[in-house]
Amino acid sequence: MELKSVMVRFAIISGLPDEQVNKWIDICEDAISEIKTHLKPGIDEKENENRLCAAAASLSFYRYILFLAAREGVDSFSIGEFSVRSNKRTSVEAAHRIWLEAKAAVSEILTNDDFSFKGV
Repeated sequence: MELKSVMVRFAIISGLPDEQVNKWIDICEDAISEIKTHLKPGIDEKENENRLCAAAASLSFYRYILFLAAREGVDSFSIGEFSVRSNKRTSVEAAHRIWLEAKAAVSEILTNDDFSFKGV
């Protein structure tokens, strides 16, 4: 997985401008590493690049929302042109659903270990 591809997808999901996306590069790198460690043996990463990048970006977004909720108490977030105003729990639950959908899309190439932060 290319970090740049994951960062582009993370930017789209989060709605963050480029100058703010770079502040979150570490969570994207961590998500890539974590997903790579859960790849089943013999899986061709290049062949599954798009799905894996989507999963890493979704995991990054979930963790980003968790960090915001813990630090700032998320009242709202934007995804592209759409803004969602909600409480912390709703934001975390929505981000978690995004991650679970992306994880399901790659479930047959990952080990069954449950890996991710849990909801608040």
